[in-house]
Amino acid sequence: MLKFFRQIRKQNLTKNRISKYLFYAVGEIVLVVVGILIALQINNWNQQREEKQAVRRYLSGLIEDLTDDLAQYNRRGDHAAFKFHSAQHLLLLAGETPVKLHAGEFVKPLTNNNILWNKSLPDQVDRNFMATAFLWTVRDVYPVISRSTINEMTAAGSFSYLSNKPLKDAITDYYNELEWRFSQIGKAKTAETIQEWQWSLAKSGVLVQDISGIENPLSLISNNSERIGHLRILIRGAWFRAESLDLMRKNAQDLIQMIEVELKE
Repeated sequence: MLKFFRQIRKQNLTKNRISKYLFYAVGEIVLVVVGILIALQINNWNQQREEKQAVRRYLSGLIEDLTDDLAQYNRRGDHAAFKFHSAQHLLLLAGETPVKLHAGEFVKPLTNNNILWNKSLPDQVDRNFMATAFLWTVRDVYPVISRSTINEMTAAGSFSYLSNKPLKDAITDYYNELEWRFSQIGKAKTAETIQEWQWSLAKSGVLVQDISGIENPLSLISNNSERIGHLRILIRGAWFRAESLDLMRKNAQDLIQMIEVELKE
C-alpha cells in the first residue's frame, strides 16, 4: 500500500501536481500512524491477556497456599486447645484458681479427635497426662505459613494487575492479620515466659522432660506464686493463640471462596 502511494506521489511530482502530491503524502503518513496505533493496541491486548493469565496462575497458587494454611490452623488448633485446657487443669488439680476468661473469650473444648489428648481430663494425678501437659507448657503454638505465592506475586508486580478490589483488599487484610497475630515480637515474648518457667522449675532440679519420673508433679505448682504466675501467663498466651488460629482458619476459608469465585469469571 505504501509502495502504491509512493508511485503516485512520484508521478505527481513529475507532472508538477503539488496538491495531489501533498494529498497522497498525507495519506501515506496517516497509514503509517494507523499502522502504529494498531500495532500498539495489539501489543496492549497481548500484554493484558498475559497479565490476566499471570494473575489467574497466582490466584490458583494462593488457593494451594491457603489450603496448606488451613491444615496448619487445624493441627495447631488442637495443640493450642490442649495447651490451654491442660495447663488450666494443672492449676485446678494443684488447688489453685484457673485463669478466668472474659466475656466473648473462648477456647474450643478437648474432643476425642484431639491429636494430643482424646480422653477426659483426669480427676487425679495421671502420669501420662502430667508428662504431656508439662511438656506442652514449653512448646509454642506457632503455625508454619506458606508465603511463597504472595511474595512472588508481589515481587513480580502481578498483585497490582488484580482488578477485583474487594478480593485484593481481602488478600492484603489476611496477610496483615497473619503478621500481627503471629508476630516475631509475640513469639519472642512467649519464648521469654517459657524460659522463665523452665528456670523456675530448674530451681527444684526439675526439667519438664523429667516429669514422668516425679511422684507428685503438682507439688511443683502448689503454693508457689512464681510458677503459678508463669503458668497463668502461658495459659493466656495459649488462649490468644487458640483465638488467632480459629480466626485465621475462618479468614482462610472465606478467602478461598472469594478466589474461587474470581477464577470462575
